[in-house]
Amino acid sequence: MPKKTRQQKQLTDLRRDKFSITPQPFIFNAAKTSIHPQTTTSPQPAQDYIVKKDLIKTILISTFFITGEIILAVFSNRLGW
Repeated sequence: MPKKTRQQKQLTDLRRDKFSITPQPFIFNAAKTSIHPQTTTSPQPAQDYIVKKDLIKTILISTFFITGEIILAVFSNRLGW
């Protein structure tokens, strides 16, 4: 492996300094915290619609399969399987 040149070393040092992660101390300020947070945004109706659509689809599919299981159980007892 060839040795690094001075320019490569300087670039590496700059990159290391630029992307170094230094942990910042956590400062708790009781004056800024509130017991009751202020929420200004409400859930979007489009998201509610998507959730409702997924729930309906899940209920329909599960009802279909449970009904199929019941039908198979009834006919298997009648036919002697």
